[in-house]
Amino acid sequence: MLRSAEIIPMRDPAQPVPICGLRAHQSLGAELDYFAYIPRTATMDSPLLITVHGIERMALQHAVRFSKLAEKHSFIVVAPIFSKARVPRYQRLERGPLGDCPIAAFELAVDHVQRATGLASVPLRLFGYSGGAQFAMRYTLAGSLPVGRLALAAPGWFTMPNTQQPFPYGLGESPALEGRAVDLARLLSIPVLLTVGAEDTRRDKSLNREAIVESSQGKTRLERAHRWYDAMTGLAKARGLPQMTQLKLLEGAGHDFDDNMQTFGLGEIVTDWLIN
Repeated sequence: MLRSAEIIPMRDPAQPVPICGLRAHQSLGAELDYFAYIPRTATMDSPLLITVHGIERMALQHAVRFSKLAEKHSFIVVAPIFSKARVPRYQRLERGPLGDCPIAAFELAVDHVQRATGLASVPLRLFGYSGGAQFAMRYTLAGSLPVGRLALAAPGWFTMPNTQQPFPYGLGESPALEGRAVDLARLLSIPVLLTVGAEDTRRDKSLNREAIVESSQGKTRLERAHRWYDAMTGLAKARGLPQMTQLKLLEGAGHDFDDNMQTFGLGEIVTDWLIN
């Protein structure tokens, strides 16, 4: 495990990271637990890819599925764990029953990783799947750490660029924000890749079926992805901004993370977008 005693001082960026392989960090403080995969070729100048799980909380699976790509392209993978006990509605950025804030816990985990490995603090390369994509999108809007590139895969629903709806449905004021500003300009200014399976149309029990969501976003993940993409594209055009958001359909794919990674090349697509 990566514990505080293993935190090392910053060294020459060309020097190798002194630990490698799959590691687990169990928090003794306010940060999130996480899994990390550090390739043998990693240095303190290596990119860091953060991958956020869905509501099934399969963080270990995320770290393992990206491990071969990390070895091939020499980047470090971190998969934080938003435990159901601490932050059951992390994807909405809501505090947990004991007062844990998903944003603060996530940022403390990133800080721990950077200090434990000696990596520099740079804009995040952030990926999220399903519920994790919701977190990643909303973190980019309301978090404190800069996000340099963003990849979203199959979010169940979106925060729409609409000030008439309260956050997290839209950009309007909400107690859930706890006074944080929602920075739509930041989301419009960075490269964002949205992927979704072309067959991701099942209305399973995990899909948000609230009337406010279905009326503004549609009834399936596929339809909702198209509506969010169209809204972001239209907004960028109206503001005279370059088109920074891209939509990619995974032909034949449904909603299974493992299947999308192994069969439909999601890992390669995300790596190419965030790292290469």
